[in-house]
Amino acid sequence: MHPQCESCPYMPKKRVRSEREECKMYEVCEAPFCPLESNSLIIWYAGEEICRERVHRSLPLVQAQRKIAKVAPAGYFTMEMLNRNCIIKTGMLGLDPDKEEKPQLQLWLKNHPEKQETTDEDRKKRTEHLKKHQFTEKTRSTKKGGLESLSKSVIMAQK
Repeated sequence: MHPQCESCPYMPKKRVRSEREECKMYEVCEAPFCPLESNSLIIWYAGEEICRERVHRSLPLVQAQRKIAKVAPAGYFTMEMLNRNCIIKTGMLGLDPDKEEKPQLQLWLKNHPEKQETTDEDRKKRTEHLKKHQFTEKTRSTKKGGLESLSKSVIMAQK
């Protein structure tokens, strides 16, 4: 190619594909949050579409969106909220679009702490505690039988 052709406005330029365009589902996807994008300024409402690409289903962001969509809360969610490893349950609310975001986000993050990792030692202690205080049919029937026999002996003693 000639040096003068490089600056020619009529020369077709190679278009750089965006991160989102690299996805196989790019043509049909309407999800506002794409796991391939690094834009953290996007907001997501629970009724909006979620990434359907199988490769991305295991990502925490997509899993959180699926759980939140089942709860169907009011308000919107930011990338920071969706990436937080917290408990998602009924009654959860997003941020109010009519109010300032920063104070709401700080309160939401405070009210939704990260899940705590449990160690093997903690699990063993809990398992031992549950086994120690576990009620089975055998213990229930023994206790019932003990009460029945006691009440029968009291009735006989009264006669």
